[in-house]
Order: sequence, then C-alpha cells, then structure tokens
Amino acid sequence: MVIIITGRESKVTNRAEYKEALSAIDRNTRICLLHLEKTIDDKFKTVLTTRRPDSKPDLSSIEAKLDSLQKQIDGLRPKLDAAYELVKNHDEREKYLEKLVKKADEMLEGMKEHFEELYKSGYYTKEQKRKIRKEGLIK
Repeated sequence: MVIIITGRESKVTNRAEYKEALSAIDRNTRICLLHLEKTIDDKFKTVLTTRRPDSKPDLSSIEAKLDSLQKQIDGLRPKLDAAYELVKNHDEREKYLEKLVKKADEMLEGMKEHFEELYKSGYYTKEQKRKIRKEGLIK
C-alpha cells in the first residue's frame, strides 16, 4: 500500500507506522477542511457585506412625476371640454347651414322657373327680353 503524506511517498511496514500515517492524513484532512470552511465563510461574509441595491424602489420620484402628470391632465381637461363644445357647435351650425343652402337652392330653382315662365309668357317687352338675353340670364 502506498500512502502520500505531505507530498512524499512511504511504504507502511508495520501497524504503528500505519496508525501514524492515518493520524497524519486525518490531521491534514481536518486542517484542509478548516481552511476550506474559513475560505467559504470569508466569501459568504464578503457577499453579505457588499452593497446591494435597495429592495424597495424610490417611490417619491415616481409619485412626484405622477402628481405632475395629474396636474397637467387636470389642466387640459377644461380645454378638452371647451374644444368638444366648439366642435359640437360647429357641427350643429354646419348642419344648419347645409339645410339653409338646400332651401336657398330650392328657392333659386323655383325663382328661375318662375322667371322663365314669365319670359315665355310675354310678360316682358321686347326691349326687356333683349336686355335679359344680353345679360345671359336666359339662353
């Protein structure tokens, strides 16, 4: 059997040497384990002591931005309401004007027909008819 003790090889010849070699290995193993435990503990403490970002975000800046946005929205609300009323009034006036234009077109068409009937009926004198044709009111 070959046993490595602190980097050298030795042959175990008797029971006493065997026990001595085992105790040396046991001692060296315990020393290594203590060293590993200390290294792991140091690394763990280092990780714990490093500054981590706060788990809670800073809500005050977010709240300030939200308050600012809410004030802007509240300031825009009357303007939006006024714009809505303006558009609504404009649409109503546009519909009213369309009805007026339609009525005016109907009245003009009726007056044109009446004028043509008067022209054809002989209501106007020859001189007036010539003037009407010259103006281009009737073809």
